[in-house]
Amino acid sequence: MYFLYLLLSIFLYFLGLMALILVSFKPKYNQLYKRLLPFKAHKEADIHFHFASYGEAVALSELIMHYKNKGLKVLLTCSSKTGYMKAKELDDNAFLLPFEPLLYLWLKPAKVLILFEAELYLILTRRYKTKKSILLNARMKKGRYEHYKNYFWYFNEILSSFDLILAQSDDDKHYLEKLGAKNTEVFTNIKITSIPKVSKNLAKNKEIILIASTHEGEEKIILSKLKNDFLQDKCLIIAPRHPERFYEVAKLLKTANIDFISYSNDSEGYLKSSVFLLDTLGELINFYAISDYVILGGSYVRVGGHNFAEPAYFNARICAGKYIYQQQAMIDCIENIKISDDIDFSDVKRAKIKQGYSFDDLCEILDRTMNETR
Repeated sequence: MYFLYLLLSIFLYFLGLMALILVSFKPKYNQLYKRLLPFKAHKEADIHFHFASYGEAVALSELIMHYKNKGLKVLLTCSSKTGYMKAKELDDNAFLLPFEPLLYLWLKPAKVLILFEAELYLILTRRYKTKKSILLNARMKKGRYEHYKNYFWYFNEILSSFDLILAQSDDDKHYLEKLGAKNTEVFTNIKITSIPKVSKNLAKNKEIILIASTHEGEEKIILSKLKNDFLQDKCLIIAPRHPERFYEVAKLLKTANIDFISYSNDSEGYLKSSVFLLDTLGELINFYAISDYVILGGSYVRVGGHNFAEPAYFNARICAGKYIYQQQAMIDCIENIKISDDIDFSDVKRAKIKQGYSFDDLCEILDRTMNETR
């Protein structure tokens, strides 16, 4: 089966090369050539971290810096352009992960591989068969399991190869083990253990409502639910999840005849306007720190929610829609979040992180696994 998978991945690689010519001009795909044609070699490393997105890079940043400060060399690979942008800030030994069959030529395995959440690649884990490998923040809900079990051979080979899997909940552990996972422990969502740090202290002259990490169609849904009397004398900030959607959201606001200032035109425009478009990356934490109300995106469309811990650490009042199935373990660690189809903050108190697992606990578990002999 593995040989057939390898042949299929090689075939798809050549299809990708042909598609590269057609899509490379689009902003979303203009870094794709780095995955299909990885000309630059990476430096040797002690720990190889692989993750998908910008948010996952942020979630792992404290852990990455922890091991760098201990003198260990890291290799960072990711699956998205925005993840790559953040990875380069953390270490110059950062790359978009090359397409799978190229890993036999490009990748020099580190001593330890640490994968994050759902980044499960068969050839990547095969390359670490004689090394240590860890899966962090693993999740497997019933619906996903029902789909994945049709490819049991694939996921069984990947999941059974890890020396440690830290699942987000007992349910996740149960379904991961049904797919072949071994050496599994429950450690909630590790994003709870990472304390967000602002890069600048922003001024504030009114109450702020922040609509954060929205996806296609979500801004329109949320704006239709907000009442005019609630918005009065406040600044409404909209922060789309993906940079390729900044223009789309600006067009939506113009079409709706909503006057706004964007960050790209005036970084302090939120002090002057009642509507502000946060069309940049890397500033969301700074705006969480001054927000009174947060409406968390990815929850009013079927995405599964995003990181509730970040606004909760700043004690904002938080509302979200019903599609929060990816974040349930995290929500269980936070008090006073309102999950509802409606947006009504009248009975919402400030969010508070419950006592639970700490960053030191996480490091202790990882160190134990990395130091164990096979």
